[in-house]
Amino acid sequence: MKHLIDAIPKAKRVLGEDHAIVIELGWRLAQANYLAHFFGHDGYRGDLILSIEALVKILLRSSRVLGNHHPTTREIAASLKLCFDEQLDWTLDDDVRKWLYVRRVLDGDFPPDPADFHLRYDEPTLDMVRQRAFLESLNIL
Repeated sequence: MKHLIDAIPKAKRVLGEDHAIVIELGWRLAQANYLAHFFGHDGYRGDLILSIEALVKILLRSSRVLGNHHPTTREIAASLKLCFDEQLDWTLDDDVRKWLYVRRVLDGDFPPDPADFHLRYDEPTLDMVRQRAFLESLNIL
């Protein structure tokens, strides 16, 4: 993991943030964070959430740069699904509800459940704006 952390800024500087190699390095780092959470150290749930957040960002970039049907984009989506399917545990302390829409999108549940947009008032929340942008970037909305 240490080598990935060192390599990513250098690769971004040389190749640019949207290069396929930079996308794959970011994906591998997110995978490493996901796998590290299985060791159960202090803050392991934070590693899992960090991995999910990173994979969402990388999936957006990969789908924009490489396309939704590119093998790398599909593998990133599979890694993201794995984060929801296999983890050490979820607790009530985790704020995973805001990420459940991602799981439904990856499963092909279109359109997403409106309950996932967490509307408390008539005004859109930041979560709703972020989720809508994610769905639009994947050409779903």
